[in-house]
Amino acid sequence: MKRSPAQKVQKEENPVVSRTPLTPQKVAAELKNCGVTHIVSLPDSLARSLYSVLAHDPSFHYIPVCREGEAFAIAAGLIIGGKK
Repeated sequence: MKRSPAQKVQKEENPVVSRTPLTPQKVAAELKNCGVTHIVSLPDSLARSLYSVLAHDPSFHYIPVCREGEAFAIAAGLIIGGKK
């Protein structure tokens, strides 16, 4: 079916995309909903507000590391040990 130029094509809304801003608290809440118990991260200044929320939340075991290789080794050990 052809549409005339006067007809506007409406974009379908993506139900996954939210129009509300993403905050560290929302990220932490979603990680809890997913059953995450351990956070292994290489801290940086860009995401420090997220790290602060995760580190101070008693629901998570926050494990900061100094190098990426260290993070992979710790995360692999946690997965093998049955943690999320």
